[in-house]
Amino acid sequence: MNKIPILLFSLLLLAATVSAQQTATEHVMAGVAAQKEGKHEEALQHYAAALNLEPNNFGAHFNSGVSYLALKKFEEALTAFEQAVKLKPSEAIANYYFGFTAKQLGKHEIAVASLKRATELKLEWAQAYLELGRAYEDLGDPQKFLAAMKEAHRLDPTDINVLTELGHALRANQKFKEAVDTLKRVVAARPEDVEILYLLGNTQLMAGKHDDAIKTLNQVLVLDPNHSEARERLRVSSIRKHPPNLDQLQREAADNPRSSSARAELGQAYNSMGLFAEAEHEYLKAVALDPKDADSRIRLCVNYSEWGKLDEGIECYQQAVKLKTHHVLFMSLADLYQRQGKLEEAAVAYHKSLELKPTFTFSLYGLGFVLIKQGRDQEAIEPLRKLLDVEPKHIYGNHALGVAYARTGNRTGAMQQYYVLQNLNPSVAADLLTIIPK
Repeated sequence: MNKIPILLFSLLLLAATVSAQQTATEHVMAGVAAQKEGKHEEALQHYAAALNLEPNNFGAHFNSGVSYLALKKFEEALTAFEQAVKLKPSEAIANYYFGFTAKQLGKHEIAVASLKRATELKLEWAQAYLELGRAYEDLGDPQKFLAAMKEAHRLDPTDINVLTELGHALRANQKFKEAVDTLKRVVAARPEDVEILYLLGNTQLMAGKHDDAIKTLNQVLVLDPNHSEARERLRVSSIRKHPPNLDQLQREAADNPRSSSARAELGQAYNSMGLFAEAEHEYLKAVALDPKDADSRIRLCVNYSEWGKLDEGIECYQQAVKLKTHHVLFMSLADLYQRQGKLEEAAVAYHKSLELKPTFTFSLYGLGFVLIKQGRDQEAIEPLRKLLDVEPKHIYGNHALGVAYARTGNRTGAMQQYYVLQNLNPSVAADLLTIIPK
């Protein structure tokens, strides 16, 4: 969640002065003054009075949206910005806020169209490209996500939020070596952020920089000894640094052409070395030899996921859950749906995972995260509370719950999550604070 850019109040006042009715103009000016002081309820009263006198007053509609957004009343804000855009379709800032608000409500197609329009109207606007990139990510379009983030970085090469999202975009497009260089700059700016450090280590692993990955992931475990994901990726890094005896596994597969297990083990060796195409070849042979072997198919699914072949991975997991009903498989399927921007399908898969294991933290967080992306903030609160019952120090679980509270008007609950995060991760706490109503 990001801090809303500072409004150019002087420009809005100038727009208001062209009003045909002086009394409407005065109400808009009074509203802007109240807005500057953070008195958004008072400001909204002035804008309502202005609109009663002059229904097509752009300044009143636009500023109403700003105040509603500050109060986290997203539906009302969206309606106000929509009216502003209808009145002045060539106003870049109105298109930006319309798209930004649509994104908060999970209306990602509207968000993309409006934010793209904002970048066309105001070409050198890094913040608009940043939000456009995030909207493309929500839609599951990694190439356009990356293109937008490259443009945002060109316009503002030092912004840490832009650098972080650029790193995610490069990863989403399998450009791991480039992502490493970008994420190193983020880590240098946020040395206390354990999750960014973990992301760097995991990216170094995917880039084949095994020594660097081992060093970075060990640093993560020094800062957070209970970081299970870092411990698992450290294990994989060690395996890839010291690959298995490939010649022996190849001979065993050749000597036993009807052995599915020999093919699967060879596939696993290729996968551990990051040779995904070779691994796919062997796993497919193993599955063909023994179609009912769930383990070989699951390994194939994991290989597709790591390889970035999302369509193949989804189809693979759909078959895997028929062979083996397991909460981790539904979670993995949900993750791929989410990466494709198919949020409803992801939510369904997370629910199925939790039906099998109600305390599974990965699916509790994943479900909460997806529901927030859909704008279903009230529904997200329950799984996130359950997550924190099991894992109270989950950094992003605390952040997500704070977001859900803030967006449903529970300022007290959101501030409680902020205070928890101050002890866990100050930079994540600071990010949460930007969206909590004053």
